[in-house]
Amino acid sequence: AKSPPSNAKILVLPGFGNDRVDYFLPDAIEGSIVESLKQRGWNDNQIGVLPVARSDWLQVFSRGALDLKFWGNEAAPIRPAFRWYLDLVAQEVENLAGDGSTE
Repeated sequence: AKSPPSNAKILVLPGFGNDRVDYFLPDAIEGSIVESLKQRGWNDNQIGVLPVARSDWLQVFSRGALDLKFWGNEAAPIRPAFRWYLDLVAQEVENLAGDGSTE
């Protein structure tokens, strides 16, 4: 397998309800995405995982509570319930692109 270019970076986006630590589970039977990427030639400084805690996902409900479109399943991702996540993604992409820091 071909290694990624040294200037390539990847940002792992935790899924709904997941914590960033879920992506660093080297002892898990299935392994983890971060460990899998390392086995495929990615270096620590090329891999970022969005800093999301499981408790952060409560913001979806607290910010969407008064949004009728949220409860009607018509809310766009830029509405308050998920906007915090998109803002965090934008910040981390900027960090990765700028100085390589993922923390």
